[in-house]
Amino acid sequence: MFTTKNLTLIAVLFHIIGFVGILFYKPAIMQLTTPWHLLLMMLFFVVAVAAQHKHIWKWILLVFPVGFAVEWLGVHKSILFGHYAYTTVLGFSWQQIPLLIAFNWVFVIYASASLAQAFTANKILAPLSTATIATFFDWVMEPAAIKLHYWQWFQVGVPLSNYVSWWLISLLLVLLLLFPIKLYFFIILLPSFGAFLISRMAKINHIIAPYGLIFSSLFLVMYIFHDGHNTKNASANKFDPIESILNKRTDFYEDASVQQGTSVYHLPIVFTESHTFQTVCYSLPFSLAATFIYPSIFKPFKIDFLFFAIENTLVLVFLCWILFHFRSVSKINNFTLFLLVSVVAYASFIGLISPIVGNLIRYKTPIIPFVWILLFQLLPASNFKKID
Repeated sequence: MFTTKNLTLIAVLFHIIGFVGILFYKPAIMQLTTPWHLLLMMLFFVVAVAAQHKHIWKWILLVFPVGFAVEWLGVHKSILFGHYAYTTVLGFSWQQIPLLIAFNWVFVIYASASLAQAFTANKILAPLSTATIATFFDWVMEPAAIKLHYWQWFQVGVPLSNYVSWWLISLLLVLLLLFPIKLYFFIILLPSFGAFLISRMAKINHIIAPYGLIFSSLFLVMYIFHDGHNTKNASANKFDPIESILNKRTDFYEDASVQQGTSVYHLPIVFTESHTFQTVCYSLPFSLAATFIYPSIFKPFKIDFLFFAIENTLVLVFLCWILFHFRSVSKINNFTLFLLVSVVAYASFIGLISPIVGNLIRYKTPIIPFVWILLFQLLPASNFKKID
């Protein structure tokens, strides 16, 4: 009964009724029914799409908080969209942001992407078209939303920055849908993001303290689990993060041996039957270095890796130039520290688990924007204005 086709027809019918209602009926009726309409569409989406495509759940769990965050910045800081505020018409709110609006980002981006892919499957045109369709939707929706008092602007007319921000945010979200990033990427960045929020919200003078506390606690937990796993009375099924990491690296080694791969690099890890916490810690600086050294222009392994070898060289040269001109650690702000810790943590992890250059390149791709933003943040203040 609840097939995708039937749910789609019902959704189209509801939207037609809503369109007619906006044109011919009193705004009070539409204000009363809109939250329920959005809630119903959310349920349809979950049944028709998310239940049949399990990977969509990860995207939803990412887009929902991102949508809420950008709306929070808009309402409380007048950043991105302009100076505006939501009314109580759209139902339950938290921090003056209706929760249904956060889901609205999910629905609009997915619907726009589906429409765009009906016309083109090109990997460049599809996301650009999706962002354009989503922005066009906002342009059409603004007059009706203002008339129905869903939100109000504290300036004359809708600013151009609203539509520019809609297009850029839509592009980012659809890229995450079409080219999904693995869950481990966000898990690795979670501790540094938590430290960033603590420093930001608690207004701590020594911004490095939350980072040190969180990562010290993380290493302590890993040590306890690993040490407990190696005791005689430990359960064979007990989770050991150190063993899991090194077993993953061993699996990559075995795959490379079977395929007779030559693009393999080695770290000074002692591979014995019982790995120690100390050997892994000893190898972390080497794994961090390996992430930004391989492939190298002096040993690119394959011609396909030449571009990435040049990129690594540019990063290292830029970093050396910055370190040569660097003057004071005290000038590093919370955002720069977040980028620095995130890059170091992620690069150390992927360098540790992946001994194959091809895999290393693929795993490193999501962090590259962080790297370049970090490098520009570390430039002398006289050259660029830093973001806090």
